[in-house]
Amino acid sequence: GTCGCGVADVDSDGDGVFDCVDNCPAVPNADQADGNGNGIGDVCDTPPVAQVSLGISQSDVAEPPNPGTVTFTGQVNNGGPEASGPFKITYTVQTTDCATGTPATEEDSVELGGLDSGGSSVFFTDTVQTDMICTYLVTAAIENLAVDDPDLSDNTASAGY
Repeated sequence: GTCGCGVADVDSDGDGVFDCVDNCPAVPNADQADGNGNGIGDVCDTPPVAQVSLGISQSDVAEPPNPGTVTFTGQVNNGGPEASGPFKITYTVQTTDCATGTPATEEDSVELGGLDSGGSSVFFTDTVQTDMICTYLVTAAIENLAVDDPDLSDNTASAGY
């Protein structure tokens, strides 16, 4: 038969392709499509994985009270085996004015292109103008990631004082 001596010509999933040559013997896939050429049929292939993580750090910040500006930098890394595709970082900056106690919130976002696999990084930075800042907190999150990420816990970050 097709499978050779001592190997039964069995088609476990009923797709017309014997198990010994089927690239996905447990799930029917008569077309044997294998888009990424890894030898595993598309219907059995795991989705692409990016291991994307986000970090936020503050810089150029004097001890409170601090007139002027607060600058923060975000870094997004992809340590996964697949490119990430484009995504969006949304961030919120919350401050409190020392003189008045008035809180203020600024929201913004940045669209970023995809990250290559295997440790590539991208940075973004922003500066908040303030009269007299007593407290400062920036919180950011990755949105619209176009590929599966097995660990979403590191897709948000914050920094402040």
